Amino acid sequence: MNILPKKSFHVLSKDNVARVRKDEKEANEQARKLKERSIKAEQEWRLRSLRKDNTEKIGIDSTDSFILLNEANSQVSNIERREEREREKAKNEMKMGVLTFLGGSEWDPVKKKSRPPWYTQTSDKATEIRDEKGKDEAIKCRDDPLALMKAILTPPRKSEKYGRGINPSGTDRSKQFKSHNISLDKTRRERNDAQIVEKTRKRQNRKDFQRYEFM
Repeated sequence: MNILPKKSFHVLSKDNVARVRKDEKEANEQARKLKERSIKAEQEWRLRSLRKDNTEKIGIDSTDSFILLNEANSQVSNIERREEREREKAKNEMKMGVLTFLGGSEWDPVKKKSRPPWYTQTSDKATEIRDEKGKDEAIKCRDDPLALMKAILTPPRKSEKYGRGINPSGTDRSKQFKSHNISLDKTRRERNDAQIVEKTRKRQNRKDFQRYEFM
């Protein structure tokens, strides 16, 4: 191929290369046009088939379409009339007092009586919580030595001094004082014993530490 580079039949000459490129371009253009024509023909065929199917399925004339339109209009008007009747019925019931929302109660058609509004009703859970809180407060006051001292030192009122079930002689009051004094003395003894045990433990720990240093 390199022996005769200037010959006209050489495949790599400029004229031959340009001729080949031109032929390839024309071939590609023809293939593109052929493809477009085939696509267009297929689309037209599908469109004609769809139109034919639609006309066969519908198969109605102008009179039938008019009848269908009238039926649709009548259905819409019936729905509107039904909604209007329901609104009128609700309005009449409100006027007659069947639904007494403004009075703070709700009508129960089964029991035929009004119920109190929801914000005035208390749930069982809320009452249980309040009872538990009251029990906890009572236990805390019973176990609190300061509350016991306050109850002992506070003088009774006149209304409580000679109230129901209390002897004016003061025997019940003296029993109460004795029981409170016993509980206070017991608390003091327990506190003193705990302090003595703590001091003894610290002293023993100190001795053990000093013995360990000398060793």
